[in-house]
Amino acid sequence: MDKNKFSPTVIKNLFLFNSTWGPKEGDEEKKIIYFWPEDFNDQSMLKKIGLVEGVIIFSNKFSAVPANSLHTLKERTVFFEAEKDYWLCITVSVPNTRKQGKEPGDTIEFHPEDVSDSVLRSLIGRSYEMFCLFHSSLTFALDDSCGGNKAVFMELVKHFFSRYLATLRVESGDITSVWGGMQYLALDTTDFLRVQSLINRMKADNDIIRKCLFLQSGQLVWSGVDPSLTKLIVQYLSTTILPMLPAISRQPSGSFLVGEKEKSPVVYIHGEPYHLSVFHALNTTLCLLLSSPPPKPFFESFRESVGVNLGNLSADLTHAYVSKPGSNQHTESLSFIYFNAANLAIKSTVIEGQEKLIKIGADFVEDLRNSGFSEGEIMAKTWSEEWVVVQVAGARTIIVLLHDKNLNLMEVAEEVSRLEKNRFDSICML
Repeated sequence: MDKNKFSPTVIKNLFLFNSTWGPKEGDEEKKIIYFWPEDFNDQSMLKKIGLVEGVIIFSNKFSAVPANSLHTLKERTVFFEAEKDYWLCITVSVPNTRKQGKEPGDTIEFHPEDVSDSVLRSLIGRSYEMFCLFHSSLTFALDDSCGGNKAVFMELVKHFFSRYLATLRVESGDITSVWGGMQYLALDTTDFLRVQSLINRMKADNDIIRKCLFLQSGQLVWSGVDPSLTKLIVQYLSTTILPMLPAISRQPSGSFLVGEKEKSPVVYIHGEPYHLSVFHALNTTLCLLLSSPPPKPFFESFRESVGVNLGNLSADLTHAYVSKPGSNQHTESLSFIYFNAANLAIKSTVIEGQEKLIKIGADFVEDLRNSGFSEGEIMAKTWSEEWVVVQVAGARTIIVLLHDKNLNLMEVAEEVSRLEKNRFDSICML
């Protein structure tokens, strides 16, 4: 029986505050906009917020760059100013191992190196970006959507973040969380033209369709929105909408997952509002951004004009790509993560249990990026006799993990070269 018990990272608090809302003594609780968990009393909330405020004020006296984290033995707090005077903060537990020794009582060993400030910052930063996708900004939500009513605004913020919390996975956060990339499905020219043709006809026949995203089996094929916002929409689809599919009866001509049975949600693209509808047929998902709320006849007309054609195209794409052997193949001897910051494309064959190696690779990536050079390569053998290879070239980054403990440096270089030829031959890594 294992006498050691490991406790992973968990979220302890998530809160949003505005110090200007409660500047006077006795009014401090007014600065609290949102705080989780809700069973905290006001004094405990204010103590947490006051500590963050103190760190920010103190650090500003010594640096033009404000502090963004607070480290203690048991907890890590990361915060940032989302908008002027609005501070969003997250506190997580530091993972620890409880060891049972010969003497009475347990010894607790904490692992602060397993908690990354950049990962936590990216997670709460993306939660704010997601809020802006549906509400434009905190300031807009308060002044326009809520008419300046702070109580209504606080309910709106609570409604969003209390649900978004369920999608946060701090225990599995790594460099891919920082990148926030998307998986693309690369089609050959003919199939891509078929997708593009369907999209063009669909927009020509429906004036209210302004932009759209095309996903095949959850992988992005086409987007009419820039990558920074596309990743948010894809995240929304993958975490909130697509998990509903098993419970939805599928029609031959497809069905609307969002927009038909309830009021279409509004999303903001560079400040401009669009009404969101999501249509699904077989393994294809179409995310439609509409210029106005769709009338009832729109949905049936869309199924008749687009649904059948989309279902046929989806079947062809499923047969040609999703079942394609080796499309995302993992081997016991080698795995990799690839990221292109230009279009946020990410590919990965890493599996559970390789977190330590990924963290080493992430540290090497940061070292190369901070060195001032736009390209470079690092090869290192770890304490476990495995190899980590990092290549950075402009916007592109590859982390390769080699698990054969008998490889020498020359053989590692050959394995990496073989990987590049087989998987990235069409990508310039100079």
